[in-house]
Amino acid sequence: MKKTLLLILIVGGLIHASAQDYYPFDTANISWTEREILGEPPETTYYHYFVEGDTVIDEQNYYKIYKDQDSAYSYMGAFREENRIVYYRGMDYWMFEPDSTVVLYDFTKDVGDTAYTGPHEVPHVIEAIDSVLVDGAYHKRYSTNWNHQWIEGVGSLAGFLYPITEVPIETWQLWMSCFKKNGEVIYLHPEFSDCTTMVGLPEDEPQGKARVYPNPVTSGEMMHISAPRHIVRYQVMDISGRIIEQEKGNKSKQLTISTPFFSEGVYVIRLSTENREYVQKFLVKRKN
Repeated sequence: MKKTLLLILIVGGLIHASAQDYYPFDTANISWTEREILGEPPETTYYHYFVEGDTVIDEQNYYKIYKDQDSAYSYMGAFREENRIVYYRGMDYWMFEPDSTVVLYDFTKDVGDTAYTGPHEVPHVIEAIDSVLVDGAYHKRYSTNWNHQWIEGVGSLAGFLYPITEVPIETWQLWMSCFKKNGEVIYLHPEFSDCTTMVGLPEDEPQGKARVYPNPVTSGEMMHISAPRHIVRYQVMDISGRIIEQEKGNKSKQLTISTPFFSEGVYVIRLSTENREYVQKFLVKRKN
């Protein structure tokens, strides 16, 4: 009897330990520091985003997000969280403002499920879930098929608003370097030694970029892609952001894509590598 009771207590304890609590986003005194590399040659800039105040949208209470650039504050949008889904109404990184509330994060998903974010409901397949330490507690971390990482109560390591930013322009890279509560860092991106120092990659690496050739490509020809790092995923979209093709890469720095079913027009290819993404535009011409 004692052995049975002991076994029940042990199993119960294990179940309780595995049932990790959910950590929602805080709504007071939180901020994100984000590092942006943009242009050719690349220019590095740090921005700060913070939550301050609330507002009512469609009879729902939202919390307002501001951007701090050299002490010049600008309103970005507002978010609310309900049943482990984060909703957002406002601008993305390119100042595009959807005319309705969109899903920014969906933490209800399990491994193998697909979360849809932004005005175009871009699919993100959850490939793994583990946990990381944030302010003394373990928060779940969701890894997607694009090597994105979403952390409960913190956001994406590619930037808080990144899940709704559809097609970044060429030569643009973004990281969330640190997350603060009451002015103190409670989560630091693993590739940073502090909020403004990146140590995981060489500083000159962003100068490397993906190449697409031939460009333009004639419909039906093979298109070749090369990237500075091993390609693990790729996605082809038309100029409106509609996904035409998406597949796993071959984990090499080169990729070949057949184009017989591509209509004439401008496309964007987004390559996901081990540490970052590269984006290139290409033109498909009609076969004479």
